[in-house]
Amino acid sequence: MQPTESDAKVRFLEEAGAGLTAHSRRTLLEHLLGVRDLLASWKARTALVDAGLFHSVYGTEFYRPMILTASERERVRAVIGAEAEQLAYLWSRARRASLAANLERENGFCVIARPENGESEADAEIAIDERELADLATLWTADTLEQVDRLGGRTRHQPELYSLRKLLPKPAKTALERVFAERPFAKGAKG
Repeated sequence: MQPTESDAKVRFLEEAGAGLTAHSRRTLLEHLLGVRDLLASWKARTALVDAGLFHSVYGTEFYRPMILTASERERVRAVIGAEAEQLAYLWSRARRASLAANLERENGFCVIARPENGESEADAEIAIDERELADLATLWTADTLEQVDRLGGRTRHQPELYSLRKLLPKPAKTALERVFAERPFAKGAKG
């Protein structure tokens, strides 16, 4: 049987150490596959599904281990394409709470980005377009829902994430509303 493109992506992650790195009471690889599968079940386009498969490889605001560094972005682009890699990279840098600030805007969307290795300690603002904003909200939803049950049913930014539901495709919005209906939160509380 001929290996698939998906097999090559998973093999790349295995070679980078994703199967040996812990994440949310599983391995990072299991989490990445779970996020990918959720996005695929919501009929997300290929670039977003692939971004989900690689979303934590550079670390994130709350997940510090990095199995790849920003200097390896070109290698990742060669495996998943430029659009998917850009989304994964944006996700790695984004301060999640900054996504909700875009709900008040009609244009000029941006994320506040945490410093990259070797950068100054100041956060930076990265311009994004409307599609990237929706993609990041969808990715955040998949990332959260994939692990919320293993982590005691709560998430750090439940109110902010819930506020982004209008940006989500219908299957993601439905899944988010169902899960959060089972896990009520107080307004303004960080869960």
